[in-house]
Amino acid sequence: MPAWRWLQNVIETLGRDGTSSDESEGEPEDPGRVFTIKKMPWRRNMTKELTILDKERFQDKFIFRQKGSKPTPRIRRADGPETVRSAPHSLPRQFYDDDWYNALPMEAKRKLQCFTSTTEDFVWLDIVAESM
Repeated sequence: MPAWRWLQNVIETLGRDGTSSDESEGEPEDPGRVFTIKKMPWRRNMTKELTILDKERFQDKFIFRQKGSKPTPRIRRADGPETVRSAPHSLPRQFYDDDWYNALPMEAKRKLQCFTSTTEDFVWLDIVAESM
């Protein structure tokens, strides 16, 4: 349970602006429809953590509500498109990609207003999930 609570906290902390937008491939009612994930160069690599959540939607469908959007396969490509969204402000520093953040001028870092004090740090866990 602690790992699931932590994953929930990651998603809630990211919010809408921090999660990638998708490009749809196929019609909404198409059973073969998939989403191509847009890369977010400012965001820390969270592929492993987000894949755990995506897989869970397919493996344990009974846990999730039947209303709303159905789980749809997502494709993450190394050469995929980049989002046009700007990096959201006020996220914990651990949510930003180190290379991206370090390349920012000091003024841009100040505008991000990311949490950097030890009392506000977001502890990043390394989750290992087994496939069933």
